[in-house]
Amino acid sequence: MEFKEAQDKIMKIAEKINEGKDCEVTTDLSLMRLTEEVGGLAGESFNRVARPEKFSEENLRNGICNTVLESCLLAKLLDINLSEELGEKITELNKRFDIK
Repeated sequence: MEFKEAQDKIMKIAEKINEGKDCEVTTDLSLMRLTEEVGGLAGESFNRVARPEKFSEENLRNGICNTVLESCLLAKLLDINLSEELGEKITELNKRFDIK
């Protein structure tokens, strides 16, 4: 699946989640949700190291996926072409670190 297609689907899901609520999908809301997801991911990563009895591999996987999904939604809301931007970033990093 291409990033644009994924972003469109993620947007539809976000709109469905907010349906009937007194809020719309905005960059501010998406950024708040992204911050929340990163916090949850950090907490689960902490558990992996410091509190292994509370660590959940499933929660870690879900946290990573939720963070990526929310990042894709935020990019869509900001009209960022992720395919293009990621390609440029990878090219830049390859040059910087002399990776062929």
